[in-house]
Amino acid sequence: MKIAIYGDSYAHCTAPRPDINNDGTPWFTLVENAGFNITKFSQSGSSFYYSYMNFKKNYHNYDKNIFLGTFPGRRYIKDNIHAQTWNTRPEFKNHKVYGGKMHEALSLYYGYLYNEEEDNDYIQLMENYILSKNNVLYLNIPKTLYQVFLKDKAHFNIKDSEDINENMHCHLTNENNKILADSIIEWLQTDNFEFDINKYPMPDISLRRKYWPE
Repeated sequence: MKIAIYGDSYAHCTAPRPDINNDGTPWFTLVENAGFNITKFSQSGSSFYYSYMNFKKNYHNYDKNIFLGTFPGRRYIKDNIHAQTWNTRPEFKNHKVYGGKMHEALSLYYGYLYNEEEDNDYIQLMENYILSKNNVLYLNIPKTLYQVFLKDKAHFNIKDSEDINENMHCHLTNENNKILADSIIEWLQTDNFEFDINKYPMPDISLRRKYWPE
């Protein structure tokens, strides 16, 4: 069975410190290890439109598609450059644009023109298109996996003001990556999927330095 995956870092990133977090596996690799042929069109920091663009081009080539819908406020520009808002300032996944005309243009756009309500309406229209297709598993990240992340972050007592980078695959603990992978494998086999945040346990507090190294 050929599977395509679309989304942002929740479908792409791995732990940046494998020397500390060395016993876990991203959920998409666990699914692949279960015998499924996986192709990832995901990219950390990417916009909803970027994933939608890849979905439109490719969904018909796969038996099943897994789409993780990201937050509003992100823009795909060109040459794999992705921008997103952070306190009305743009952040870039490609540092070559810092200080240039593109940086200036995006700063003005986010500061004076960006409308989150409009962005959410566009996302809703793209969601409707995605959900109109057969064999699609759609997860709204802000309402699902991001809530798991916030729960774990609060459990570890990580403050927003702390300059600490997390060390998790796809922003999930190793156990929660396994739970997500098992749920997706069940969907691939039976077409049944249910997201229940209560199925994602909070990690032992002793694992704080593993997942949030100082």
